[in-house]
Amino acid sequence: MKSKLLLLTFLLFNFSLTAQISFEPGKIVLNSGETIACLIKNYDWSNNPSEITIKKEDKGIEEKFAIKDIKAFEITEVSKFVRATVDIDKSSNMPKDIDYEKQPKFEKERVFLKVLIEGTASLYYYRDGNMIRYFHLTKNQVIKQLIHKKYLKGNAEVYENNHYKQQLWNSFQNSCIKQNQIVNADYRKKSLEKLFNAYNTCEDANYVIKENTQNKYNFNLGLKAGVQFNSLSMNNQESGHNFDTNWDKETSFRIGLEAELVFPFNKNKWAAFIEPTYQSYSSEKEIIYYNSFSIIKTAIMTIDYSSIEIPIGFRHYMFLNENSKLFLNLGLKADLTIKGDLHSDPENLVDLDISSQTNIVFGFGYKFKDKFSAEVRMQTNQELLGDYISWYSDYSGTAIIFGYHFL
Repeated sequence: MKSKLLLLTFLLFNFSLTAQISFEPGKIVLNSGETIACLIKNYDWSNNPSEITIKKEDKGIEEKFAIKDIKAFEITEVSKFVRATVDIDKSSNMPKDIDYEKQPKFEKERVFLKVLIEGTASLYYYRDGNMIRYFHLTKNQVIKQLIHKKYLKGNAEVYENNHYKQQLWNSFQNSCIKQNQIVNADYRKKSLEKLFNAYNTCEDANYVIKENTQNKYNFNLGLKAGVQFNSLSMNNQESGHNFDTNWDKETSFRIGLEAELVFPFNKNKWAAFIEPTYQSYSSEKEIIYYNSFSIIKTAIMTIDYSSIEIPIGFRHYMFLNENSKLFLNLGLKADLTIKGDLHSDPENLVDLDISSQTNIVFGFGYKFKDKFSAEVRMQTNQELLGDYISWYSDYSGTAIIFGYHFL
């Protein structure tokens, strides 16, 4: 059964690689200046694209447009890119690649720049792997890179060429922007956006700061409840009462609270979660063992185990449509034991305290309207008798979990 569930999880993961990308409303601007409303395939590009795929209508034929074919494109309320021929500093700021050259190494390229801020002063973004560059455009100018470069000096000490601050001061000095605002501006998206928004607000009374919902963390809270089907096997090789036994699979109820943090990148497909949950396992088993005189004996063993299990892990969403999505979970689980008693009748055979160790949990599920969820979750074998040298145990199981997410 578990091997089939693992296979299904693998197939769902492979499905996620192709099921995530959708066509969304937008428009393109041709070289002639003509604007065409269309559907654009949204890859949520981590690197700036060099071509796009569109459809004129929902069931239309897919068409590809290279950077030479269009001046700009926009996915409505998601992102906008403009074509520009610019000088890009190709030097690296990665620690192993920093050199002794203070000045940027410009190469002229025609690229799509992502529009971050559009106004009297516009801010653009370009990324190619680990290389991130910002560009700006103010009135009566052309798009230019804001220069920031790390370089080595002396005994391989790292210095920074922060010429972008001088560039910004040259552009903003005759406005309400104060010098210390530019001095304190980091070469980071959030910091530069704040500065450009402040400048545009001063220069244009009608300028409206657009809220970027694409770059926000989302926090969700929900109740989780379900049933679990757990089993236990254990053995002891200690001289005097050798035995090896498998306990019956028991069904029990579980209830918990889940907190989830959805990351703002990759179209909110990734999240981290923590889910403290009450769970229990109780069972009774008749065992056969050999005493010190090699005489066959029987005993009744009873286990009564309850804990707060705390899985912490990552979740990957696969969107089916606006209301429905599948997800995969992978995490590490620790248990806080509430009650852990393993004893026998006669009492002098076994009297142990349970002390569980961490193990891995994984599963897959379905979520509807970000309110209701259902999940099948499995766990790797968990050792419950880690404090004892001669005892070994494997506690494992599968759970069916339902969720109601109220925040």
